[in-house]
Amino acid sequence: MGTKNIEKKLKKHIKRKTEILSKKIREIADDLTFTMLEVGARKTSEHAEPFYQFLNNFPGSRIIAFEVDSEICHQLNANAPSGVTYYPVALTR
Repeated sequence: MGTKNIEKKLKKHIKRKTEILSKKIREIADDLTFTMLEVGARKTSEHAEPFYQFLNNFPGSRIIAFEVDSEICHQLNANAPSGVTYYPVALTR
């Protein structure tokens, strides 16, 4: 089994688990919103990270993302879904 095939199956599995988790959370409190951080937002595959599903599953949620490359950050912001903002900042200690 090739690496791309393994990655595709893993993403599908994670997406399914994220949907199950979202459903369980909504059973307890359906009006929750989340603020998530993405450090290193450069896309490494054609698929969005699974946690982006929370934007659809929990309206009002948002993702604050950091990408040190300002040009890539600008491109990401130009195509960002609602609730996602990218900042051209490197997080260090």
